[in-house]
Amino acid sequence: MSAHPALVVTLGEAMLRLSPPRGELLADADLFQATVGGAESNVAVALAALGARVAWIGGLPDNALGARVANELRACGVDTSRIVWREEGRVGLYVVEAGVPPRPAAVLYDRAGSAATTVAPADLEGRLDGATHAVVSGVTAALEPHGAALAQRFLERAGELGARRYLDVNYRSRLWPVERARPVLRALAAQAEVVVSSAADARTVLGLDAPDGELAATLQREAAPQAELAVVTHGDRGASAFSATHGAVAAAGHDVEVVDGLGAGDALLAGLVWSDLQGRPPVDALAAGVALAALACTVRGGHARFAPADVERLLRHDRAKAAR
Repeated sequence: MSAHPALVVTLGEAMLRLSPPRGELLADADLFQATVGGAESNVAVALAALGARVAWIGGLPDNALGARVANELRACGVDTSRIVWREEGRVGLYVVEAGVPPRPAAVLYDRAGSAATTVAPADLEGRLDGATHAVVSGVTAALEPHGAALAQRFLERAGELGARRYLDVNYRSRLWPVERARPVLRALAAQAEVVVSSAADARTVLGLDAPDGELAATLQREAAPQAELAVVTHGDRGASAFSATHGAVAAAGHDVEVVDGLGAGDALLAGLVWSDLQGRPPVDALAAGVALAALACTVRGGHARFAPADVERLLRHDRAKAAR
């Protein structure tokens, strides 16, 4: 093992997710399963399962619910020593009603006043020390009142430390309007070495105009000129990317029986980071990300706790299928 092993640090809000059993409506449910969810904490959990050394930064209240969140992340192998503990505030909640076709899933958020919204740029002091990779998303940038400045300083500090910076655009219309999100997310994308966006967000939020086949290259050229890799996701059709060194690459989607689609994008990002830690070329990194996203859809909750062997097995299946 290297004397200075890679350390991935993610920044964001972790919430408690409450879910009634599949097939029950929120209005009728009297039993809820509690798990932890949040974009960047989901990435951290997936990376820990893959064997990476990973820490999560986020704000939590110093009470039993804050401990509940920290304990679950710690049990998943995530370093929680960099949490910002607060005497005030609360843990944000989101309630998920599983979709059963033709009825779609429903999500209700109750996160106002959470301890995560109190984390400010000054709280990052020392918390990125040792980081070789840094991950943040547009969800964190949207959190009032400090989110945009916090995400900006996170990427700036990561750059000062020589860490590889990842941004998932991950736009949430319930948190902020497009006209406010666009300049913030474009400024963050301009700093990152790896930028991930859905096709819809690339067009609607970042304001890019290109067909699917050219959208990743347009993302890199117009919104993320320093990015070594720009990735555009296309739902169940997979993902495309433009690499500064390898050009255009793509990975097809998988036939998946979806148990829970929330967190698939977080798993894809984790697959990209994991591949980077292994030195995989962009085409293999994209395939691994899409594979991990597919696996994430097969389990309940946002935690994609899959081992490298699980990802490799699906990738071998892809190669065998392509060879037939």
